[in-house]
Amino acid sequence: ETLIERFRAQPRLGIGGGFIYNVINGKLVPHFVNERNVGGPLQCFRKECFVDIGGYAPYGHEDTIALIMARMHGWSTRSFSDLPVQHHKSASCHGRLRFGAKYRLGTYDYVLSDTFIWEILRCFKEVRDTPYILGSCLRFAGYIKAMFSERKLLPPEVQQFVRQYQYQIVMRTVSGSS
Repeated sequence: ETLIERFRAQPRLGIGGGFIYNVINGKLVPHFVNERNVGGPLQCFRKECFVDIGGYAPYGHEDTIALIMARMHGWSTRSFSDLPVQHHKSASCHGRLRFGAKYRLGTYDYVLSDTFIWEILRCFKEVRDTPYILGSCLRFAGYIKAMFSERKLLPPEVQQFVRQYQYQIVMRTVSGSS
């Protein structure tokens, strides 16, 4: 009900949701807590936005592509910190399996057109996340390998939009404006 109120109050909100927390051993562990993005298991769309972007992409990573396409069509995307969601994820995604997941994230980052500088900054930011330091190194290694072995999934005009969007975020961060 609160999320619907947010959609009513923000006419350009195309995709909305809450922060996602995994429940591991009875404790809430932040999983997806980024205001700019909305985690796939929780994406709620304004109908007009879903129509504008042509629905989910048929070639994987559809949740991330939906966010990119929504922004490209002038919609805003937002996760709200005051709307926590418990995701009862298997604890097996932690520990040793987490290493492979970090490496695959780097590959995904490349095929979804993240820029090299964006990837470096992301990996620096995630150094303090578990697995400490090694997770960032694995993610960066996945990105580097993908540069030589994978093709980008998105059409050129969407790749250009991703580059511009990331550049704007970096410049706002550097200048101190939100």
